[in-house]
Amino acid sequence: MSSLAISLLILYCIGHSYWNFLVKRSENPSIMIVLIALGSWIIPFPIAVYYVFLSFPPIEAWVYILINGILQVLYYSLLGRAYKKADMSIVYPLARGTAVFFIPIWGIIFMNEALSNLAIIGIILIIFGTFIISLYPLFSSKFYISNNVLVAILLSILVGLNISFYTIIDKRAVDLVSPFIYTILITIGGSIGAIFFMSTEHKFRDLRNVFYINYRTVIIGSLVMYVSYSLMLYALKISKMSYAGTARELTIVVGLMWSYFLLKETITKHRLFAIILIFFGAISISLA
Repeated sequence: MSSLAISLLILYCIGHSYWNFLVKRSENPSIMIVLIALGSWIIPFPIAVYYVFLSFPPIEAWVYILINGILQVLYYSLLGRAYKKADMSIVYPLARGTAVFFIPIWGIIFMNEALSNLAIIGIILIIFGTFIISLYPLFSSKFYISNNVLVAILLSILVGLNISFYTIIDKRAVDLVSPFIYTILITIGGSIGAIFFMSTEHKFRDLRNVFYINYRTVIIGSLVMYVSYSLMLYALKISKMSYAGTARELTIVVGLMWSYFLLKETITKHRLFAIILIFFGAISISLA
């Protein structure tokens, strides 16, 4: 991978894990994630309008945007519900780790990508690291596996599978439209659709009330979501999907730092070991 792609992915990891932290620490994650997603396209929307009129994307790009929008609806709704059921330190790594497992497979099948031995080693290290972080505590006699945790595990796996699907779409789409515009267009349908999957009875009233109380957090989270995802898409554009889609899971390490220092969640020895695996896995891929 090029130094530019690596740098962009590092910035993405910081930004992506940060807005996830903002969602997790909120009183109602399923509402906060929708608000942040809405803001991430509303704020830069004039840029997208100008670009579309200046250089209208081809029909193929709009098909990808439509498909991705549907997948984004599922992503926001599943992730928001998972955060209500379990800690960020369980949900986040498991969701991202599941994606790491599938993305190289899809890269080989759909993109005809060839992986170097060093990249394969890196991918394996990241997969092992992410699953150790999430699943090891579940086999501990001290950990009580409630129904909420079991539901969160299932939701997290579905989130990861969803991520792997829309990564394929992203890789094809960014060759047709600017990543900074594509991010806006795919989030419009996804965020609006996610409103109807919110686990609340008075959806629009609750959105309004939460925004009034947390508008600064929503605005900051929205900007961070837009910029970080756009940078990741650009890295995806200039790299192999199997490499960029896997190396970006360094965001798991950053996410655990947020959960430890700010959410006061515990990082045990096995999680520290997993972090080391993920780190060296990402290094291996970056050198491939």
